[in-house]
Amino acid sequence: MKKILILAGIAGGLGAFVYFYEIEGSKQREKAEQFEASLIKIEREDIQSVTLIQEEGEIIKYERTGDDWEITEPVRTSVEESVVNGNYSAFANAKIKRRLNTTSDKLKNFGLEPAHGEVIVESIDGNKVELLIGDEAATRGDLFISFRDSNSVFITSDNLKTEAEKTLFNLRDKKIAHYDKDKVNRIELATKDDTIIIEKSGEEWSMTSPNLPVEVSRVNSYLNSLTNYSAKEFVAEEFDNLSQYGFDAPEAKLTLSLGEEKATKELVIGKAVEDGDDTNFFAYESGRAPVFTVRESNKNNVARDPFYFQDKKLAQYNENALSEIRISGAYQITLTPQDTLGWYVSGDTTIKLEKSDMNRLFSAIGGVTATELVSENSKDLSSYGLKEPFLEVVLTDTAGSSIGYSIGDSDEDNDRYAVSSSRPRIYKVSITTVERIKDWIEEIRETDTTPSTE
Repeated sequence: MKKILILAGIAGGLGAFVYFYEIEGSKQREKAEQFEASLIKIEREDIQSVTLIQEEGEIIKYERTGDDWEITEPVRTSVEESVVNGNYSAFANAKIKRRLNTTSDKLKNFGLEPAHGEVIVESIDGNKVELLIGDEAATRGDLFISFRDSNSVFITSDNLKTEAEKTLFNLRDKKIAHYDKDKVNRIELATKDDTIIIEKSGEEWSMTSPNLPVEVSRVNSYLNSLTNYSAKEFVAEEFDNLSQYGFDAPEAKLTLSLGEEKATKELVIGKAVEDGDDTNFFAYESGRAPVFTVRESNKNNVARDPFYFQDKKLAQYNENALSEIRISGAYQITLTPQDTLGWYVSGDTTIKLEKSDMNRLFSAIGGVTATELVSENSKDLSSYGLKEPFLEVVLTDTAGSSIGYSIGDSDEDNDRYAVSSSRPRIYKVSITTVERIKDWIEEIRETDTTPSTE
């Protein structure tokens, strides 16, 4: 028994030796080798600041502030997080491929005297590494670098040169609007043509100016998109003359109210500035000093009109509250529900419709949506064939209220003009949506049980 215990102890000791020396020791040796091969020998998470000194003399510095990063030179501004993370990670992860011993008078042969640029990396504990960026080596993908006050030349990956040449514009935050979308409870958009006010009550949005039904998905898309637009160029770090950039008579002024405290965020887009074949616009965001330019496409996406936000359905209704559907014009048919028995075609005889038939009709009626705003008012109906419409759909509810729309003449593309009974505006609607109502009526007529409408 004693012999077995001794053997077990020896085996345990050998196991511990193998584990700590061979397994854990191997990990430690591998880590030591990687650290020895690293260029700056500072762990990524220990970097406190990075300074890029460009060949032209510009100095850009960004520093860690808690869990975030901030550019401190040549201006104090926020960073584009993904770009900065990639920048300092490139220096932390850089490896030494080869080392060449030379003399100070030979550094110019490697583009290191003078250097193309310099990178200073400082650690949290005060360690500083100063890298000189030289020429790209003859071997593809390689770069000559050196440390200040050193005669040794190292070969590393040439992606370090790309990172060392990052500009202030590359590294800085280029978003044109900063806010929490979920906190927005009021949108006011003023352009030269319209003033739009959209307000949130609970989880519901409503357009109060002009008074139109709102398409919630469009509101959410608008708010999401704003945070994705980027400045094309920064033209001034601050300004005090509104007229210089057209901010006194802007193309668009967007004001967002945020949270219960009603804090506001403004985005103002001023006058146009030509940039070669492109047209850009000056802009600024409240709470942030710089003036920047935005592309014309971004300006157009900010300066939306009411039609963009409007719910495009020409008839809003609750099918369970309807007491009659009447379609007149080139096609005429009247439908009424009878208690819980379903819908019937009213005529010389009363014909019951299948539920599937009514589902298709409701889908067709609700599918007639505005594709384009033609006129803000409907005074001149005759010009669009709406005085004597091609089709008129009237839906009456149990309270006696009626809504619906009229379909008029075709345009050159064979789409049709339309007007809703609930709003005095003339729209275009797709011919295919109108055809769905026509096809439904013709199908009902063709059944043996459908009475003649003569």
